[in-house]
Amino acid sequence: MKESKIQSDFYKWFNAEYAEFRFVLFSVPNEMLFLSMLPKALQFRIMSMLKAMGMSSGVADMFFSVPRGTFHGLYIEFKTATGRQSDKQKRFEEKVKEQHYAYIVCRSSEEAKEQIIKYLAL
Repeated sequence: MKESKIQSDFYKWFNAEYAEFRFVLFSVPNEMLFLSMLPKALQFRIMSMLKAMGMSSGVADMFFSVPRGTFHGLYIEFKTATGRQSDKQKRFEEKVKEQHYAYIVCRSSEEAKEQIIKYLAL
């Protein structure tokens, strides 16, 4: 299963189960799949603009901006069963944990569901 499918399945479930939090869980658009459909010159201009606006590789796929326990919020990274975090993703994880944010890597929508339930119970 692709990471995007895992993430979209989780997000659909989350919005159905936790409507009161629907505006505080959001995707971080750090993966621009649609760019490959555009001419190279336009891809370069768009990527340059997005980077100038703060887009950064390594940032987690989603952010849940609700504090729980000792955490200020929760970052969620989606990976396939065999997917691995890049060095930039590992560095991002390390830095946000230093700032008292929770960070999880989920390999299925079911795992993401279980983790968000645990996080909300803190």
